[in-house]
Amino acid sequence: MTSKADDRLLAVIDALYEAALTPEEYERFANAWDDYLSELDPEAPGAARIVAHADKALSIIERLHGAPSQHLDPEALVEAEAAAAAVVSADGAIVAANDAWSALGPAGALWSLTGDHEERRALRDAVRRLHDVARDRTSLVRLADPGSGGGRLVAVRRLFAPADDQDGAPLYLVRLAHSVWSHQVADYLAAEFNLTSAELALLQRMTNGHSFAEIAESTGRAVETLKSQSKSIYSKMHAAGREEAVRTALYLHLFMDAIADTHPAHEGAEIAVLADGRRIAWTRRGAKDGRKFLFLHGMSLGHGMTAEFESLLVQNNLSAICIDRPGYGRSDPPHNWRNCVEEWVDLYPDLVARLGLNHAPIVTHTSGVMHACAAAARYPDLVPGVCALAGGVPILDDESLSAYPPQVRVISRTAKFSPVALRFVAASAAAFYFRALGTRRLIKRTYANSQADTDALKNPEIYDLVKSGMEMISHGGLDGFVGDACSVFGDWSALVGAMKTPLLYVVGEDDPICPLGWARAFAQRYRHVEVTSIAGAGQLLHHTHPKETAGEVAAFIDSLA
Repeated sequence: MTSKADDRLLAVIDALYEAALTPEEYERFANAWDDYLSELDPEAPGAARIVAHADKALSIIERLHGAPSQHLDPEALVEAEAAAAAVVSADGAIVAANDAWSALGPAGALWSLTGDHEERRALRDAVRRLHDVARDRTSLVRLADPGSGGGRLVAVRRLFAPADDQDGAPLYLVRLAHSVWSHQVADYLAAEFNLTSAELALLQRMTNGHSFAEIAESTGRAVETLKSQSKSIYSKMHAAGREEAVRTALYLHLFMDAIADTHPAHEGAEIAVLADGRRIAWTRRGAKDGRKFLFLHGMSLGHGMTAEFESLLVQNNLSAICIDRPGYGRSDPPHNWRNCVEEWVDLYPDLVARLGLNHAPIVTHTSGVMHACAAAARYPDLVPGVCALAGGVPILDDESLSAYPPQVRVISRTAKFSPVALRFVAASAAAFYFRALGTRRLIKRTYANSQADTDALKNPEIYDLVKSGMEMISHGGLDGFVGDACSVFGDWSALVGAMKTPLLYVVGEDDPICPLGWARAFAQRYRHVEVTSIAGAGQLLHHTHPKETAGEVAAFIDSLA
């Protein structure tokens, strides 16, 4: 006979696999999962078993339901690439191509990139490997380049579309780098993994496809010496072996080649390129030449603003620089999502310099307050103050998570339980979101506990802003969302304690996710933290109460002058 605990475990495993295979089953899974976590002992044997199953289910959902909506427009997709790029069909026919690809010359099919029979076969195999349930999402092929004596790199990526839009004909994004190595790659690898010049030289030769015997012949070094040195490379790069180390270098080069023609942000631009090559997307809202502040979005609500709120920024001569945080929207992902806050702090001075902000306050929404406080704690000369709209507070009592709306509760409890399980929940929710009924259902689950927000979502303008904010998660590949959740639903009060500049919480009285009582209790611990409230408002306070919220932001920025 099975115990009650075993029955609960089996029920949640069954629901987990149903959600992985059928996105419409997400809500049943989420409810069973929430019920299971509410009484789970993290040390119990069942905890390890569920993580193992979540890992397997995650691989299923990534194969079947990955990369949904942003790949539906082939023309827009290739135009977003700086390097040569094309969308092709399964038979290699060109569906769309950017100018850099067209400059390669007339090409009726992907195979026309090379006249070599073996290389053409490699390109065809690269496409065929990426069927619906393939584990790898991208295939890499190296082509010879007789002109330079080096090689070119071709990446083939399967594009997945929502079931409602899929016509049964698979499409593939093809990107071409004109070499497989550059000084930029070498500099990055040396800095990131502390590789020596000799190790870089060996990795370059391995990346170009040379065997140890060939390298030994050309350098005069013993094969065993080269193999020993390669083990040092693998260790520093945290790679399982040669294939993984070379693949990392190839991916890195492909990424850097794509941004080679992209320049640092200037007035009116939309992409800031940092010193390490990372791209951060941004937009400006409010007064064009007004007093600047950085706006940081939260986990599920982006930086969209109602027309009324934006007009109030103009009236108050305020200019909001709104970024897609790393791992969200159009920005590049963090190098390691498990350290997203630390990475954010490290990149902050470079980012604000390229945005022309210098000494500027930060205004945030919900979980963005954690990142704002981290930046303010490290760089008080760059961040004179933080204004947190519907700002969250560190979670010191796990029992408090039960008060959250259904979707937020599932995410918060899962974040406490396991990063693997969290990634599955986020991925399955994203797959469900892009189904016919999923969008409204998931938005309802997120804001279910606030009557103010429920009523606000009846406004088409506000609903569309919430919808686009949620899409920033899936468009960014989930890395930012999962990394945030692993940090924000815990105790990050040390960041607030280390701040030397003021922190103002602006909280709606009807906010169930960042309750006014929690904010007030937290603020009592610090002299530099204050709380103000907005009557009748919930999480969406700057959408529903634009005049009051904009007034609080303007007054706060005035107080820092």
